[in-house]
Amino acid sequence: MTATVVVTGMACRLPGISGPDEFWRLIRDGRSEVGEVPSTRWEVAATYDPRPGLRGKTCSRWGGLLSDVDRFDAELFGITPREVERLDPQQRLVLEVAWEALEDAALLPADLAGSRTGVFIGAGNSDFGRMLLQDPSEVDIYSLVGGGLSLLANRLSYALDLRGPSVVVDTACSGSLVAVHQAMRSLLDGECDLAIAGGVNLCLSPEVDIANSHARLLSPTGGSKVFDEAADGFVRSEGCALVVLRRGDGSGPAHAVLKGSAMAGSGRGNGLGAPSAAGQEEVVRLALRNAGVEPAEVGYVETHTTGTAIGDAVEVGALSRVFGGEREQPLRLGSVKAGIGHLEAASGVVSLIKTILVLRHGWIPPVAVERLSPQIRLGAGVEIPAEPSTWDGPRVAGINSFGYGGNNVHLVVGEAPADTPEPSGDPEVLVLSARSPESLVELAERYTRYLEHSEVPVADIAHTARVARTHYPHRLYAVGSTHEELARDLAKAEPFVAGSPVIAFEFADDKADGDWFEALCTRIPALALIVEDLGGTIDAPGFLPQYALATLLAEWGVYPDLVVGQGSGELAAACVAGASNPYEFDGQFGEPDTPLYLGGQEVPEHDFTIRFCADFLGDGLPRLLGGLHCRGSEVDWTAIGGGRQAHLPTTPFEHHERWPISLHRRPPAKPRAAHPLLRGR
Repeated sequence: MTATVVVTGMACRLPGISGPDEFWRLIRDGRSEVGEVPSTRWEVAATYDPRPGLRGKTCSRWGGLLSDVDRFDAELFGITPREVERLDPQQRLVLEVAWEALEDAALLPADLAGSRTGVFIGAGNSDFGRMLLQDPSEVDIYSLVGGGLSLLANRLSYALDLRGPSVVVDTACSGSLVAVHQAMRSLLDGECDLAIAGGVNLCLSPEVDIANSHARLLSPTGGSKVFDEAADGFVRSEGCALVVLRRGDGSGPAHAVLKGSAMAGSGRGNGLGAPSAAGQEEVVRLALRNAGVEPAEVGYVETHTTGTAIGDAVEVGALSRVFGGEREQPLRLGSVKAGIGHLEAASGVVSLIKTILVLRHGWIPPVAVERLSPQIRLGAGVEIPAEPSTWDGPRVAGINSFGYGGNNVHLVVGEAPADTPEPSGDPEVLVLSARSPESLVELAERYTRYLEHSEVPVADIAHTARVARTHYPHRLYAVGSTHEELARDLAKAEPFVAGSPVIAFEFADDKADGDWFEALCTRIPALALIVEDLGGTIDAPGFLPQYALATLLAEWGVYPDLVVGQGSGELAAACVAGASNPYEFDGQFGEPDTPLYLGGQEVPEHDFTIRFCADFLGDGLPRLLGGLHCRGSEVDWTAIGGGRQAHLPTTPFEHHERWPISLHRRPPAKPRAAHPLLRGR
């Protein structure tokens, strides 16, 4: 695989984390979001015993769990209350996180309808599906479409009308990185033009905990102590993480470059479920070859390590054989599971997002190891960092993800190309919108926090918010030429509810004195072309700038409902209203196409007045456009342009639905006789 794939968007919902920025803060702080399983999930006392292997019991009462798994924005996706009641919350997570990932990629979900966009989801757990089938008398069609694992991908494809592959991958813990690998192949084969890939995992009932406890995989002490002598298993965790992928020759924002990947099975070994050193080593070498990357070029590997003594040692050994030896820079190993637990089928894409953040910030976090496991043998030049370290120079990383059944995958990822344009210094208008006043306030707060640390040019921020977000009824705008100015204006922004405003263009005795108009022409090439085209037409005081600005607004989708002219402004007003033609002016006014009021005629009520040229001075034009948009005028932001697409805060959801998991947790129906396959056991 020589061609590359770009991660253009990403989003995640993890324990204690609602997005990549919060995820990075957890990584920087070395914080853990693992806690005790609350009674709202299941009766922990009924299933917990610290002694592993007891019938019907689990040795762990810990988990990395989401706090809002019962909430969903059903209205956004057009799902009825009856269907929502029986909709696997894993499907809900995929829908919402995919929406956020598309927004992060500066893509409008509605624009993807009918496109060859593929959906690849890694999943394996189906607690909710089992709940739906516990009572046969309650089973209906919604039990089928609400709990089926295949619907995790299919429902997203249906909701957004996506016509690419729609696949759910179950290779156990490697599922989500396998999904990314398959998405890459699909893109490079031309099977799809865009791909949404990742994984989801929820822990809604204790049965899988009990099974893992019998397998001696769970940590009785509640921590995934990777690489450590005290390692005693992992903590089950939940969440959803998705990335949006495109081919490397496309356009749009970029988080990272996926250079290559490989997938392979371990074959026969010491037992089904036992790690295979040879299989792991083989898939890493194959991925490097596909990526065209030498082992010495890789400076960091995010490991699969789960905190099991044998598994960690086998993985480190395989990596040491591939990457160890004489190196200019050491290979540093990392593992995210100590902070958030093991997301099982979703763990691989979580590792990908963490690695992308490490590449972006050039900072490798430490791994908390009190005493290295004696079973681990680090090769020459391979380190488990005890302290944080900066990462200078070209950055290339690897990611391991292994399924307990033996399906392994490795991904090679590089940093996104550096691109730091100079700020223009011109005032820009930032428009924000939401579906409720409360969400609009929350969105403004998100942007305020974003502006405090963002290095993205103001022009790119404003442009992306204008052209790559759905515009909802509740709106506000802010204007500024720097991040600080934009944040200050945002703090005092007035909220609007978009309607159908009646707009008046008012032309008066405005001679457009000063050099502001020439400067505006320099800043806006379209305006300069309009002025050039008007050369040799009407030569009257104030006419050219007034008529040229009205023409510019028309090109941007802004038209008057009525036109007012006074004094020398009557000529421009008549031409704008269609009562005269500046290219064929004979000194007479005919019937206007738009209602025209001249010479002090009484003007009917209207909602918004644009004064030519007073409203265009200073930062007047961006404020004018913001005011029009927020009142409901259909400003053509695409025609205005003005920047490049960037990663911005996502729009808040409207979580009106509340759904208790216990609604579907009923005692299983007892059959009158055992199934024939179970008789005699």
